[in-house]
Amino acid sequence: QDVAALAEALPWAVAAGASMELIERARATKVDLEDEKWMLRMRRHASQALQEAMRQDSPCFAAATESLAAAVARAREAGVHEDLLESAREQLERLRGRQDLEEALLLALRASVRSSDDTATLAAALGRAEESGVCSELIAHARRRLAHIEQCVQRRQDHSRAEQHLLDVTSSGEGASIAAALGTALEAGL
Repeated sequence: QDVAALAEALPWAVAAGASMELIERARATKVDLEDEKWMLRMRRHASQALQEAMRQDSPCFAAATESLAAAVARAREAGVHEDLLESAREQLERLRGRQDLEEALLLALRASVRSSDDTATLAAALGRAEESGVCSELIAHARRRLAHIEQCVQRRQDHSRAEQHLLDVTSSGEGASIAAALGTALEAGL
């Protein structure tokens, strides 16, 4: 309102013959008020965008992290209240931590494809990811992968034991023991 009233009064002041110094001061004041109004509007929009980014519940931490980081940067530039900025920065750090754990779980999953004997690395990454609230779909996939790897490892161990038992029994030459060892070996998939 003050800006509109000042803009309306300026032509009247010029027509009335007011001094150029007074008119220049009035114009400068008008520009300052417009800038102030614009900054207030930008601060309000940045604050709303920041609050919205903080409420965003995205299953993808990378997208949520990028969105919140951008909103924090805009809000800081617009002069949003420091308490809100601090709260957003804390949330951003939590998101980045979850994103790091999500990436670690993805790396462990990729590594498990190349080396299907190492369940400890995948299990540890899965445990950390579960505690931090990483995407439930990724957690479910990692659990299935870990269970599959554990079954494969157990099967190989069963095969190895059955094979060793069969070798031991055949070297002893006992017929009944050989038949039993063959049955166990067949059950183990040899």
